[in-house]
Amino acid sequence: PLVGLSQPIHPPLHDTRHTGDVLLELAKRLGGPVAAALPWSNFEAMLTEEWKKIFESQQGDLFGGEFESTWSSFLARGGWWAPSYTNLEEFQSQLKEKGGWWDPIYHPASSRFEFPTLKDLPTIPPKGDENFPLFLSAYPLMALTGGRNANQAWLADIAGLHLQEGWMTWAELNPETANHLGIRENDEVWIESAIGKIQAVAKLFSGIHPDAVGVPLGFGHTAMGRWAKGIGENPRKIQEAEGMSRERLTRVKVYKV
Repeated sequence: PLVGLSQPIHPPLHDTRHTGDVLLELAKRLGGPVAAALPWSNFEAMLTEEWKKIFESQQGDLFGGEFESTWSSFLARGGWWAPSYTNLEEFQSQLKEKGGWWDPIYHPASSRFEFPTLKDLPTIPPKGDENFPLFLSAYPLMALTGGRNANQAWLADIAGLHLQEGWMTWAELNPETANHLGIRENDEVWIESAIGKIQAVAKLFSGIHPDAVGVPLGFGHTAMGRWAKGIGENPRKIQEAEGMSRERLTRVKVYKV
C-alpha cells in the first residue's frame, strides 16, 4: 500500500556499497538457484523493475500535498484512477522527486495489519522571524525510545549512531548553515527560542534541512537513575507548544557559547 523512497544525501564514504548491492553481489558469486532468484545487476535495477510493476497495476498515485492526496483518495473510492503521471518514464522521474507512492484504498488480505495512509509529506515552512531564523526539530532517539531507556548506560552510549555520539545533547546543523553562523564541529552552542535556551554540542550533518536544527529527545532528565539524571538537555523546555501545525513550529536561533 505504500512505497517510500530515499535517495543518497552524499557519495559513499571510502569503498562502501549499499546493502542491497552487497547482497546481490553475494548471490551472484554463490551462483545456482540463489543467483537465479536475484538476477539484477544492482539494487537500483531491482527497484526499477518493481516500480514498473506498480506503474502497470494502474492503482494509487504519487505522494502529493494535502489537496492532491485527498483528491486521489476521493477518486479511488469512487472507482476512478487519474494519476499525476502519463507514462513510465514520467512515473519513475516523479517517484524520485516526490519520494513515494501510495494506494488510498488498499485493504490487507490477512486483515491483521492496518496502517494509516500518508496524507501529506512533512515540509519545512517558509523562513520566519529574522531573530529566530531556524526551526527546531526535536526528534526521539531509537536507542532511548524517546527517553524511557535513558538510564541504560550502553544505550546512552550508542544514542546517536548516525553521528557516532552519545551521553550528551547535540545540535545537528547543515554544514552551509553552520558556516554562515561561524560554527564548527563540536563547538558548544546555545539553542534559544522565545521562551528559553538549552546548551548543546554542534554536529555538522548533511541530512538536516538548512533552515532547521535537529535536537534529540531522551536526555535532560532530572531523576530516573544515575545514568539519566543530569545528562544533556531536554529540547521540550524551549518548545513553544507540542502538536503545533507545521506553520507554527518553534523558531530558534543558534550561537556559540
